[in-house]
Amino acid sequence: MGAVLVRLILGQVERRNGDLEFSKRTEVEAQVDTGATFSCLPSKTLSICDVVPERAVALKLADGREVERKLGHIWMVVEGVRVHTPVLFGEPGDPSLLGLLALEEANLMVDPARPQDVEAVPEATRKVAPASRRLIRGTAYTHYSSTSGL
Repeated sequence: MGAVLVRLILGQVERRNGDLEFSKRTEVEAQVDTGATFSCLPSKTLSICDVVPERAVALKLADGREVERKLGHIWMVVEGVRVHTPVLFGEPGDPSLLGLLALEEANLMVDPARPQDVEAVPEATRKVAPASRRLIRGTAYTHYSSTSGL
């Protein structure tokens, strides 16, 4: 399966006339990575949006390397849904990723029924595909343990 790309709107949220609106807004393309817990965006992009690091986290990457990255929180719009989500401050060479927490907060998931729509395209020529073909609304559910009495 190839890359699932989405366009994200990022920024800070301010209340104006009773409504929440973005300030310091920017847009970025990111690859959906359901194996990544956190989203990761370039540090320069996050500083445009006045995101500040809150702490450092140790991470184990898919290739087995262990790294440390700064973590903050950002407002983003993904597929029309506004979420406030943790984000890693990417370093040079780190990909822009939309991680599982942001997907779940937006109640989205990659559509498993349409793998043929997801193609691997060389980075220099790829374009963001219509998200309606890539992401679908998830299903909210609750786990109950057998000892809960429900």
